Amino acid sequence: MSQNDRSVAAAAATATATTTTTTTTTTTKPAARVPNGMKKFSSRLFAFTRLTRGRPDTISDWDASSSASTRESSPDLHQLTSRRRRREGERKRPTRNGQTRLVVDQDHPPCPICATIDFPRLLNWRPSQPRPWIPLAHALAEESPCPYCIFFQAMVGAEPDPTRKFTPYLRTRQAFERLAVGEKHELGGAVLFEVTTKSKALPWGYIVRIVEGTDDLAGYREATPAIRGRLIPPLLDSALPRTWIDFCTANHTETCASPGPPIRGLKLVDCLEREVVFMDDLNVETIEYVTLSYVRGSADELPPPDGALPTTLPEDLPPLLADAISVTQSLGFRYLWVDQYCFPQYNATERQRQLDRMGDIYNRSALTLIVAAGEGVSDGIPGVSVPREEQLSLQVEGGHFTTSLTRPDVEVNSSKWASRGWTYQEGLLSRRRLVFTPSQTYFQCQHLHCHETISYPLATKPAINLGRVFPLTGAGTTAKDFKSQVNGFMSREFTYLEDRLDAFRGILDVFAHMDPAMDNLLGLPLYHPQEFKGASSVSPTDRLAVGLGWKHEHVGEADVLAHSMYAQDKFPSWTWLAWRSRPDYPDYGPSFNIFEVADDGPLMKNVTAAPAIEFSLGYSDHSVFSWEKDGDSISSKTSSVKFLRIKSHCFDIRLNKDAKGDISLCDLDLRDPYPAALASLLLRATHNDPDAEPPSGDHHLVGIFLAGRDWKRDESYESASVLICGRRNWAADGELVRLGTLELGHGGLLGVDDQSAVVKGVLNDEKRLDVQIRTLDIY
Repeated sequence: MSQNDRSVAAAAATATATTTTTTTTTTTKPAARVPNGMKKFSSRLFAFTRLTRGRPDTISDWDASSSASTRESSPDLHQLTSRRRRREGERKRPTRNGQTRLVVDQDHPPCPICATIDFPRLLNWRPSQPRPWIPLAHALAEESPCPYCIFFQAMVGAEPDPTRKFTPYLRTRQAFERLAVGEKHELGGAVLFEVTTKSKALPWGYIVRIVEGTDDLAGYREATPAIRGRLIPPLLDSALPRTWIDFCTANHTETCASPGPPIRGLKLVDCLEREVVFMDDLNVETIEYVTLSYVRGSADELPPPDGALPTTLPEDLPPLLADAISVTQSLGFRYLWVDQYCFPQYNATERQRQLDRMGDIYNRSALTLIVAAGEGVSDGIPGVSVPREEQLSLQVEGGHFTTSLTRPDVEVNSSKWASRGWTYQEGLLSRRRLVFTPSQTYFQCQHLHCHETISYPLATKPAINLGRVFPLTGAGTTAKDFKSQVNGFMSREFTYLEDRLDAFRGILDVFAHMDPAMDNLLGLPLYHPQEFKGASSVSPTDRLAVGLGWKHEHVGEADVLAHSMYAQDKFPSWTWLAWRSRPDYPDYGPSFNIFEVADDGPLMKNVTAAPAIEFSLGYSDHSVFSWEKDGDSISSKTSSVKFLRIKSHCFDIRLNKDAKGDISLCDLDLRDPYPAALASLLLRATHNDPDAEPPSGDHHLVGIFLAGRDWKRDESYESASVLICGRRNWAADGELVRLGTLELGHGGLLGVDDQSAVVKGVLNDEKRLDVQIRTLDIY
């Protein structure tokens, strides 16, 4: 479902006295490039280590005696992390002579350096031969007419570099070293070549030999274990994706077959009759249909339907939608689900029902067409109505070689499609995807992925990974996968921020149907009691206390006080759905994590809610229900959640911002790194304005104990999670909102009476922190 075409769906939730004391403790200086008040954390708070690897010495001549230097110690330079892909993915550069097929012959001879290297022999490499690093700096040094130099400069995608300070290398590789296939697999010894680049992303991919022949699809059907290059035509031959789909249909019946019939009340576009039909009126138990995932573009390109959905398609369709219908028919399908004509816009009840089942709409389709190209529906689909650019290739005495083009994961993650919120679950939950990028078409099911530029025998059941776009496990298989899904979703963009929950419902539904199931409250994970290892009994309060302990961990080297997230008022501040990445955050963004929820081993061990804590939910109709006692009433509520009422041990935190912008802690002599962390959290009290700063003067925060690990009978703990709240927009009479969490190390919450206690292990000099039982409403 695209991101702009819905009416604003009803959101599941909307969010709606300082004492003066003497200032003590240290102040911190404003960081460069950020507003006053944004200071650097102690290095002990957030550590980040960059791994660097050296480049081996160059080998200028291909000599058998140099075989000792061919060990596979080189870095995998083209592998990108998910946070770097969009930023570093490059568009390919044209060759400097404007040609894409380069031929080396008597009319187009190599330069003296390339002639010395003897590329025909190198490109005909056999396993018994050495594999030197071939330096290619000379290819960038001048505007040589040499076909090899032109080819490799285009591969590197760099401007001419007469200084020769940068030296790219040609490397001989085998599939098991680069494509995640086993060394003993039939395809493990297949030969390919790569050129390392400055950006660590190969703009035009690997160099692969073309096997000339009349049958363009033979490489997929034959049993000969070989990886072959393919020259893709300007327009897609539908027989190719049909080959991929047919193989999946015949061989992946247990994992890629539809888990059930289409949902009730579904509308579909009949591509043959060009009309919109009700699935229920077709008088069939099940039907194969295709779904479309795309970027709508501006509101002018495709305005939402005015009134009821049409029963017939307009004569003039936007190019993207017309191409989608054409592709659907060319692949042998008749029915297409596209939100513009099939999603109910104005029937609120039916709209919400289908929003709740959006994951099933995509998961139960036979195929999803993903258009990861263009800016909107006015742009046609590459390979359908928009010709693709011609592929780079090299013809030498020993054969014809082509390039695998940009890795699909790099190209897709650089697209506008990958930046939009609604497309996240559409791609992730589909069982089969046919992805259209500017350079080629890509197919991925639950077992394999195929590229238009490379063929290999599908009968070998290859596990080749040449840039797999979607994880083979989809949204995940256990509750441990939840954090990674939120990480992938957090940076997605929305036209209507209140759509964030609806655009994630399909993911949440997957976790709700796992064994054991994971429920949620406005996106907060409520882990199943079985996940709490070491706990004698697990209450609803324990589950919510853990979910509220979510946090954003900074993973880059940016100044952490240039706080990466800011809240908006469409959801309560205590759910991650209310928080967005700052548009000008100078690093790669935070990582979503949850207090004491592990990535390996047991999900949680000896984790429980803080002693005496209680939760209640307040609703927009002014009703309030106990989280522990009124579960049935909460489940049946239709009003939106307005606040979370917490009764727990609390303590006050007073900060002061002076005229210079320095923020200091008043009274409390907290251990490092807590003062710097609290100064950072103060900056997060702004809502809807990421650039706002707290005014000078005193500010009041409050800490609320949530959960801990290894609570003992005397109330000591190995670690504890504390929710930090402050006044919205720093207003003295503003509502309390979540700012973040602090994690306390080994300490204790020692009871004094029913209403007060002391905390050890937080203040310097072994002092005790006084805390009191209080009831607070967090909006």
